[in-house]
Amino acid sequence: MKANDVMVRRPLTATLETPSDELRELMETARIHHLPLLDGNRLVGLWVATESGPLVLIGPDRVGEVKAEDDAAAAMAVLLSGAEAVLVRDGERPVGLLTRTDAERLMERALASGMGARRTYPVVIRIVGPPGGGKSTLLMRTIPLLRECEIGVVRSGDEPAIEEPQVRLEGAPIQHQELGRSFQHLDECVERLGDVQVVLVEDHVWTPTQPQGLPGDYLVVVAPFDALTSLPEALLRESSAVVVSKLDAASDDFDLALARDRLRSVNSRLHVVGMAAASDDRGLDDWRHWLREHVLPRQH
Repeated sequence: MKANDVMVRRPLTATLETPSDELRELMETARIHHLPLLDGNRLVGLWVATESGPLVLIGPDRVGEVKAEDDAAAAMAVLLSGAEAVLVRDGERPVGLLTRTDAERLMERALASGMGARRTYPVVIRIVGPPGGGKSTLLMRTIPLLRECEIGVVRSGDEPAIEEPQVRLEGAPIQHQELGRSFQHLDECVERLGDVQVVLVEDHVWTPTQPQGLPGDYLVVVAPFDALTSLPEALLRESSAVVVSKLDAASDDFDLALARDRLRSVNSRLHVVGMAAASDDRGLDDWRHWLREHVLPRQH
């Protein structure tokens, strides 16, 4: 859209020779509040009709100028930057005028038609891992940690699909849906969850080698301490975090720091946190910190 698509065409103008007693009559007859003052084609000022009655002459420094073929957004940006009006030119010839009143009317029409409505897609955290590895426990403990935003939950493959998220999990709307390996229904689930900012997806359709191009902003792998060596490198390279679960069952010789180093040798960006999850709060503060540092800033 160009400036000449939104401007008031062929605006009335005044010259240096226009008698001052004619200015008010001219503006009242035309029902306008802005009258450019020209010396030939050169802009020398702008007459403005105030609500109190007298006309005020402002200088050209408060009037923007754009070309008719300039983008309309550029003209609106000039108005938003503090200009009283914008004079639109075709070459040297003034052919149009935009005022703040015009901008307000355009905005009202756009809002009335639904234009400009935000369609923000929430942050999606995919939680994957072998059966019994602690995905459900991590999901349940994560929801209270993100109370700063609206959360929705998608659980894959454990119950029949539901059309509306009437069931809530820890206060969060939940969808049960068989997503399959292609995850073709994930967008549908997110849409049914409504206006949420973060979606936690608990993937029960676990395969050791997940497909490339996994959907979601963050992929989190949950695996017991004794299953870390079976995690494929291709999966680790696509992951954002690994939660080492069931530390309450680990022997004294299990070294979480060493396990973290091994995982990060595959993907140096991995956040690795160890949790007992079901039995105590170890690792929970570290997990909360990672969520707040990475997830919360993305959903604003």
